[in-house]
Amino acid sequence: MRARVLILLVLPSLVASTLSSAATAGPDHHRRQSPTVARTEPGRVPDVHHIDPAAVAVGPGHPQIEDNFERLDHVAMPSRQAAADVYFFDHGARGKLAYVGSFRDPCTSDGVRIVDVTHPRSSAVAAVAPLSDGWNTSTGDVVVERVGARRILAGGLQACGRDGRNGLALWDVTRPRHPDLLSFLRTPAGVHELDLAVRQDGTVLALLATPFVEYNNTYFGSDAGGEFRIVDITRPANPQRRSSWGIICDSQLVTFGGDEIVSSFQGMDTFFTAIYATASETRMTAPPPTFPIGMPAS
Repeated sequence: MRARVLILLVLPSLVASTLSSAATAGPDHHRRQSPTVARTEPGRVPDVHHIDPAAVAVGPGHPQIEDNFERLDHVAMPSRQAAADVYFFDHGARGKLAYVGSFRDPCTSDGVRIVDVTHPRSSAVAAVAPLSDGWNTSTGDVVVERVGARRILAGGLQACGRDGRNGLALWDVTRPRHPDLLSFLRTPAGVHELDLAVRQDGTVLALLATPFVEYNNTYFGSDAGGEFRIVDITRPANPQRRSSWGIICDSQLVTFGGDEIVSSFQGMDTFFTAIYATASETRMTAPPPTFPIGMPAS
């Protein structure tokens, strides 16, 4: 059983994402893998008349994603919200499925679109993991993991309308064409990113990044804990909050100037907030709280 180390990344409100290749191994082998990269030759300067995608960024040894992709198909989503994050999961005999999150505009609570990509040149929407229109939310980040005998889809909800819902939604997708909403757990801010970690003892943890919680604590008198949260979803119909961690309330980290971080805004053009959480596949020990922290915002 995979064991993973907890990694919390605290960054500014703008981050760059990297592409991940879909696993082609057996069922349940679905974790993100490192992309193929090309590197510029030391001292090489790109030809301004023909820009090499692998040399867009000047500098020796700068990694770039290779421009070697082929579009196999296009699938129109059946709902109104734009597509967000995509997660691939191999269900074995039930097929290979892509889980497509939903972006906030328009705020129509479209849930998660489930696309059958078993035959990638003729893929099709197989189902939708639904939410109620009255929730006024979007499901930007999605992850699927084996929890006991079931396959569980986790979605990070971010409110996008009045009285909208922030939190963690869990569906049973053991039969991916018939998703079943099992539970919803509220959080004090939207779940911007999430990951699932399966411990060696069978415990399954949801790792959540909920930006702006400490901002609200500091400037609006809230007392909602930190921006990184751990939820036990071993029993997905009854998820349990376990802990939270905040860069302000739980660390003694310092800014680039050497001052202890005591607010979300500290230093010129700098904003500190937790927007990403992931788990490593190598070991299940949490590192000390010396996580990478905010970079100057542009």
